[in-house]
Amino acid sequence: MGNRGPANWEVRPTVAGMATTDIHRTVDAVWRIDSARIITGLTRMVRDVGLAEELAQDALVAALERWPESGVPENPGAWLMAAAKRRAIDQFRRRRLLEQKHEVLGRELENQGEDEFDLAEQGEVSDDLLRLIFTAGHPVLSPEARVALTLRLLGGLTTDEIARLQELVSSYAGGFSCLSPDGPILAPGPGLA
Repeated sequence: MGNRGPANWEVRPTVAGMATTDIHRTVDAVWRIDSARIITGLTRMVRDVGLAEELAQDALVAALERWPESGVPENPGAWLMAAAKRRAIDQFRRRRLLEQKHEVLGRELENQGEDEFDLAEQGEVSDDLLRLIFTAGHPVLSPEARVALTLRLLGGLTTDEIARLQELVSSYAGGFSCLSPDGPILAPGPGLA
């Protein structure tokens, strides 16, 4: 990566005969002068200082990419503010679109869940649920893993609940060392061996 400071910027001719280093110095000077104003204006618009700083820095990066090829605009501070505002508007649009998609997905999942519940009431099992049952009980898995996976995926238990259940079962007199889809596997419990 190396040092990216102004001393290491390469010099190459650009539009209107300005060298890249001259444009980078100009961008640096404009940023020092206008960054506070740009961030303040963006904060008022987006109501989030962190997001405003990020948008302003994105505009700065855009200036560093474009100005060496197209030249420095007449009002560079206004250019930076306009670029940052466009990025803010794009972000608002993306966020709104994402929220709309989440709402649609939520409604679809609710409807799908109701359909599966209706099928379960009728005694029918969906293909997805059947695949899940076979996956959870696959013989490649150890009995402990099969039980834990079945409890997690089909029973809806959390990992903590499964761990507590296995501790409880292993502490019984007669002590089951683990649960199995075929029933408990009998083994001496702790301290009973």
